[in-house]
Amino acid sequence: ETASDEIAVVSTQPVYEVTTAAELVEAVDAAQDGAEIVIAAGDYVPSKTLVLRNAVTVRGATGNRGDVKISGNKARGVFTIYHPGAVISSLTVKDGVAASGGGVLMDIGGTITNVAVYGCSGSGWYCEFNSAYWYYDGGGAVGNWNGTVIDCDISANKHTSTYNSIAVYGQHGSLAFADRIIVTNNTSSSGIDIYKYRVAPVVITGGSTIRNAFIAYNDAGRPPLG
Repeated sequence: ETASDEIAVVSTQPVYEVTTAAELVEAVDAAQDGAEIVIAAGDYVPSKTLVLRNAVTVRGATGNRGDVKISGNKARGVFTIYHPGAVISSLTVKDGVAASGGGVLMDIGGTITNVAVYGCSGSGWYCEFNSAYWYYDGGGAVGNWNGTVIDCDISANKHTSTYNSIAVYGQHGSLAFADRIIVTNNTSSSGIDIYKYRVAPVVITGGSTIRNAFIAYNDAGRPPLG
């Protein structure tokens, strides 16, 4: 056997180029580890939550996050990540509704980068007991459990639980990390103060890290405790 007889076999996953919401749903359901889903500029309203169960990349085609908008239509969450190798990049997530992570629920890590999240809401609550206070920390717009969030704008979202908290970004676990994030103009629709729950737009637990963040102009409808 000579060198010329050798055949190199290269295994690659496909690139899905999508231009409609139906194609987007089909691509997310079909994509396996290593695949890339490239979304053309436009507005998309998928018929269900987009669940990333494999190490796939979903990104806007132009690199400008304002060019691709994916909506939950105020009826469902937009993205759920169930794989630490999944990536969402260069797009806008809007009008998602869920108990936690109405925009993006990073349930098992993953990465979101250059993503804007607005118009989303969380109606449920998840608690941590710390220093004699209960904290809502699920993340109404983005719930990050051991994932990475970079260059993202999480603004103009709402928390709708009766326990009056505006934790629109919740970050949990020692592996969770965020850098260069903006969290502004988020609100709570509740004015109820039943059990003296603390109010915070961002809640961090488990030794995770946030750096280079701008967090301002968020309104809970009442002064924070302590």
